[in-house]
Amino acid sequence: MVVGKTFLARKKMSWGALKMLSSHPKLDMNNVAVMGFSNGGSVTRNAAAFNPAEDTNGVLPKAFIMFYGGCHSRASITAKNYKPALLYVVGSKDKLVKASTCRERARDVVPPTDDIEVMVIDGAYHMFDGNTTRVINHPKWGTINLRANSGATTEARTKVVQLLNRVFGS
Repeated sequence: MVVGKTFLARKKMSWGALKMLSSHPKLDMNNVAVMGFSNGGSVTRNAAAFNPAEDTNGVLPKAFIMFYGGCHSRASITAKNYKPALLYVVGSKDKLVKASTCRERARDVVPPTDDIEVMVIDGAYHMFDGNTTRVINHPKWGTINLRANSGATTEARTKVVQLLNRVFGS
């Protein structure tokens, strides 16, 4: 239960950040995307389930970008007539986030959307965009490789830039 409460608190923090930023006079809140990494990626993906009037001061992000975040549950988009772009980026060798699970979850977003992509980077591990390589022992999944991969990072950055150019009309 504590994990669930923590996750909900983080999701609400995402909404609160959008609400706070919406009051800044120099920011264009019509051109916002939300991006998160690892557990923050999971929060980002699930942050799409919000009530714009109450949770984000009317801000409707144009995209939610998840880097190697968990795809354990169904993503829901609850605002009416709202269809943000969704991008899930995961490495094929990531033992914490299975690409196959993300592909399955991409098919059961509620309501269904065509503007979703699961980008699986061949040979990439969890935290491929970092600058270190190390091994951790996860209590549930055992030995986990965290391995930097500059080629995978470049590939992911290119995809994110393409998505942002498309949704922001650049």
